[in-house]
Amino acid sequence: MSGGPSLSFSEHLEELRGRLIICIVTLIVCFLGSIPFADNFLDFLVAPIQLLLSEPPQEVLTLRVDPSGVVHTDLPEGLAGRTLDPSRVPLVWQVETASGEAYHFTYGRPLESRLYYSGLIDPVYLILKTAALLGLAVSLPLIFWQAWLFIAPGLTSRERQLIRPMLGLFALLFPVGAAFAYWLMHYAVIVLSSFAWGDLTWLPDISRYVSLTLTLMIAFGIVFELPAVLLLLARAGVVSPDWLARRRRIAYVIIFAAAAILTPPDVVTQLAMGIPLVILFEISIWLTRLAESQRR
Repeated sequence: MSGGPSLSFSEHLEELRGRLIICIVTLIVCFLGSIPFADNFLDFLVAPIQLLLSEPPQEVLTLRVDPSGVVHTDLPEGLAGRTLDPSRVPLVWQVETASGEAYHFTYGRPLESRLYYSGLIDPVYLILKTAALLGLAVSLPLIFWQAWLFIAPGLTSRERQLIRPMLGLFALLFPVGAAFAYWLMHYAVIVLSSFAWGDLTWLPDISRYVSLTLTLMIAFGIVFELPAVLLLLARAGVVSPDWLARRRRIAYVIIFAAAAILTPPDVVTQLAMGIPLVILFEISIWLTRLAESQRR
């Protein structure tokens, strides 16, 4: 039986309306408060692609001018005899005058050394979208707390004992999954950008890149909740460690199917989500065994 006072249906609706108003007001306040910080968060999101675009040039030539005006150069190993396309091979020239003063200038830097956007209002849209995500992240603890206050009176004391310790685990695993996705993007941009062939030139669109990054961070945050969900079900007696172990193959198929749906259509990113999920599933089995042994 529940531990709270019995409320009528209309009283439940009134309580729900009040808690929804609190959540909505919190979201709006956090959204508006996040707008000034959206630029900094965007810089954080695009850091993986900026690191790729700011890689040092593939070839460096050093030219020296002697007092008589003759230019000397040392060709790097493997450069002699090659025909280089300036639009595809970035070259940095370091020129030293007779006085020893050095001059640096770039030759043939490709167009993809900067980020682009195609829509006129894309920068405004990115700021608002980023501020909305930041506002949601900041307000989530209070939203979860309001949800708990609403459902807790209708739970039995045993159910509250089962759920309350899991709230911290749920709150921890989502940012861990999002952080893993962000770390993964440092390698995904390198792998995915290498699929171009022929005369294809990649123009990195910041809007599409940010959308992809946020989608992956949210998706990884959700799927990383798997151990918490399975542990909660095991504590409630819905599943057992042996039941999970017997259905390991089915779980693997579901995991990689979900990874194929939630990630871009390339094998590398799908494996990057599927393999950690398999590991999390095995950790879940171990945690449920531990919970079962403690319960006994």
